[in-house]
Order: sequence, then structure tokens, then C-alpha cells
Amino acid sequence: MEQMDYYTDVEPFSRNEQNRDGCRPGKLKTDRGMKAEDRNRHKLSAPVAYSLLGLSILLSAAALCVAVILLAQMGEMKRSDADFRVESSQWMSNVTGNVEKATSSLSDVQAEIALLGERVYSCPDEWTKFKLRCYNFSSSSANWVEAQRSCASADAHLVVINNAEEQSFLKKHVDVSWWVGLSDSASEGDWRWVDGTDYYSSVKFWAHGQPNSYKATDEDCAVVLTDGLWHDWPCSSRRTIICEKPAQ
Repeated sequence: MEQMDYYTDVEPFSRNEQNRDGCRPGKLKTDRGMKAEDRNRHKLSAPVAYSLLGLSILLSAAALCVAVILLAQMGEMKRSDADFRVESSQWMSNVTGNVEKATSSLSDVQAEIALLGERVYSCPDEWTKFKLRCYNFSSSSANWVEAQRSCASADAHLVVINNAEEQSFLKKHVDVSWWVGLSDSASEGDWRWVDGTDYYSSVKFWAHGQPNSYKATDEDCAVVLTDGLWHDWPCSSRRTIICEKPAQ
């Protein structure tokens, strides 16, 4: 009876109760199942990993090939650009050389035309030819107005100086003072050439401090003195006459 009471006092084991280790009986089976699934999952992921590694290697190789091709193309472009620059430089050099030759040839042609013109055109007797102009160096003298009238009677005008070469030519032929066709008698300070040449844009050979209307006198006409330079001078003074006109 005591033995029966002992078993009677023991409560039956319930499936929902935990054992002494704190685990349910059914729990052990479940954990073993999960570990098996993990092992299967690892077995399946290995081929995938190898596939991804292979794909990565292929992509890297492809990227390397593309980089090599691009570098080769860039090198070719640089060589082409260098060749283009060399060819452009040679072309420009050739063009420049041709332009220089053409300019030189044009200058030669112009010089020949001028020389031919000098040979064809002539001046009347007692007139001296220089370039395409005729000059008459008179031995007589007159005031500026009379000198201009004398030249006009010969279908000419008082000499007009257009450049340094002409100035030097005249200076060599005259060793006395002589009139030039320049005056400001119409308006003080407004100097004008008798043939209409623009005074302000033309060359000038005034002596230092000239023109100055010395001591407030009326010095309205230009004269070349023995120093070869221009001075303003009273128009009533008498000076040598040099007339000028085109060669024909």
C-alpha cells in the first residue's frame, strides 16, 4: 500500500512541461531538423558562390580589355593629333611662303611698271624729270603770288612736297631759298597746298619752332631756306621759283 501511495503521489509527466534542463522533450527533435536544413543550405550556397566568383573574374577581364582598347585608341588619337598639327604647320608655312613670293612678285611688277612709266613719260625742254613729275628751276625770283601765277602760265604750280625723297631731290638742285606752294593766307594757321593735297596728313619739314609768324608779322607763305627746312615768311618777299607738273 505504501508503494502504491508512492506512485500515486507522483504526478504524470505532461508533454507541455519542461524537463529538469529546461527543455521540452519535443524541442530536441526540432533543433536537429534545423541543423540539417542549415547543412543543406550551405551545400547549396557553395555553387552559387563559385558562380559569382567566376562572373566577377569575367567582368574584371572584360573591364581590363575595354581599358586596354580605350588606351590604345587614345594613343592613336594623340598620334593623329600630332600628325595633324605637323601637317597644319607645314601647310601654313607653305601658304606663308606662297604669299611672300606673291607679294615679292607684285612688288617687282609694280617696280617694273613704275620704271616703264618713267621711260614712257617725258618732260618739256628745260624741265627736270624726277619719278613721274617735271620740275622747272627758274633763275628769276618773285613774291609768292607772282611765283604761283608764273607757274600757272606753264600749266603747273609752285612745287608741292609729298615725301622725303622729293625733298632731298629739290634740295640737291637748289642752293638758295625758294618758295613752295603752301600758305595760310586765307585763314591764319590753316595751311593749304596749292594742288589740294591734304596738309595735315602729308609729311612736313618745318624747322624747329616754325611756323611762328615772327614778331606778329604776316608770314603766310612757306619758303625753304638754305638749311633745307621750311619757314613761314612774308608773301611779299622775293624768292626763287620752282614749278611742278606731271610728266606726260
